[in-house]
Amino acid sequence: MFHNGTIKGEWPRTTIKSTEIKQKNLGIIGFGTIGKKVAEYSLKNGLKILAYDPYISKLNDKEIDAKLSSLNEIYEKSDIISIHLPLTDETKNMINKSSFSQMKNKPIIINTSRGSIINESDLIEAYHKNIISGFALDVFEKEPIESEFYNKIKPGMNCILTPHISGVTTESNIRVSDFIVKKITDFFN
Repeated sequence: MFHNGTIKGEWPRTTIKSTEIKQKNLGIIGFGTIGKKVAEYSLKNGLKILAYDPYISKLNDKEIDAKLSSLNEIYEKSDIISIHLPLTDETKNMINKSSFSQMKNKPIIINTSRGSIINESDLIEAYHKNIISGFALDVFEKEPIESEFYNKIKPGMNCILTPHISGVTTESNIRVSDFIVKKITDFFN
């Protein structure tokens, strides 16, 4: 919206409704390697970290400055919620109408893990009901996205959609290729 308006010679600056992230609560759902890395970067930008992971019972003193929290606390207190979970029977549709109904601060939802963790219809409904203030998705229930989902995205919505590229870099492709070659070589040796 802003990019297109600017290159057309418009000056849509007064339509921006933004807030700073400093001192906001970032709820991280899934506090493994990637969740912790997101926390490290976020702490440098002044965010307070609420972390949920059912497999972590406590953080030791040498770990990241985060507060282990319940899902309910993350839903109630987070200004931003970032999801870093594997897709399992337990996590499929984990973020749904019930989850959204517990969100108090109109958070921005970020999902770079697996698409089916968020119920996309419930996400769009939560956005239109002003329960959440925006969303960024790099993963979807069906990839590539189908018109049923795409047609629900209207100009001016506060959202970013990318084609499952959050971990795709030249370097990561080289690491994956090297890993595959090593595994094949190990298998035949």
